[in-house]
Amino acid sequence: MIKLHKFSTTPEDTPDGQHVWPFKVVSETTNAGVLQSEIFVYRLGATPADDLFVAVVSVPQLSELPIGRPQEPTELLFYLTDTLQFDCRYAEEATDLWDRVISDVTDLVNNKIASDSLLQEIIIEV
Repeated sequence: MIKLHKFSTTPEDTPDGQHVWPFKVVSETTNAGVLQSEIFVYRLGATPADDLFVAVVSVPQLSELPIGRPQEPTELLFYLTDTLQFDCRYAEEATDLWDRVISDVTDLVNNKIASDSLLQEIIIEV
């Protein structure tokens, strides 16, 4: 239902001299209408550059959080996007983050399937 594209990374130095491994993943839905591509939760910062990745979305948050960074001031401090970008301090941190993203997206898909199955009426005769 979701395809994840992890971009290759090489170490870089930030303007303030920190050595980081830029980590980027883009999600793409493979079943339109079942699960959206925007599955990464970000917390709003003062500017888009200050926004911070928080988590992979939960099923309830799919309908609670807006898609895309709000253009106008809002009471909601979080939004959804299809791109995860994070500067890791170590290569191992990037590897661990990738493993966690795979696990969390797998949980999201399984929870969405379970949620959708509860919407179906089922009659059984015993």
